[in-house]
Amino acid sequence: MSTSLTEADYTLPVKYIRVIIEVPETGHESDTYSGSHPSIYLLTSDGGSVRVNMHRAKPEDTMGTYVLERCSYWCIDYPLKVVDLSAVKGLTVGDVTGLVEGKGRVRYKLADSGTGCRFWVKTVIDDLNAAGYIDESAASITQAQNALQYNYRMEEEDFQYEEMIPGTFV
Repeated sequence: MSTSLTEADYTLPVKYIRVIIEVPETGHESDTYSGSHPSIYLLTSDGGSVRVNMHRAKPEDTMGTYVLERCSYWCIDYPLKVVDLSAVKGLTVGDVTGLVEGKGRVRYKLADSGTGCRFWVKTVIDDLNAAGYIDESAASITQAQNALQYNYRMEEEDFQYEEMIPGTFV
């Protein structure tokens, strides 16, 4: 279950920054997307999380839709891929959302194919790393970046490389 964030949610400490690649909630016939969708989940100390997500809400949309959701869980039921990054001590949900918003990552024009979410997540992970918000070795960050290079499918156990098509921050 997920809800909108409250003012108190922004003060929650973040334990892990989790990249989850999942089956997309919505797909549009005009999309030539990979069939999997990445999101960032900020795992909080109360056993819940905040999902930080960019997606294409409607078939005619050229702009991505930035969404923050408070979730009562740390992981969806059937993730296709999960990579965890440890957050630095003292990091809060507000620190992360403030960085994302301050860097202008909330205004994102999708690629013509309706894709670009993987590039968006990669960019946000790069921003979090550059800000010193990730307390991990470079290998873990590289693992998250590499996971975003692939197309994952529920019905297949393997994955395939898929070129990342960037959108544009506006």
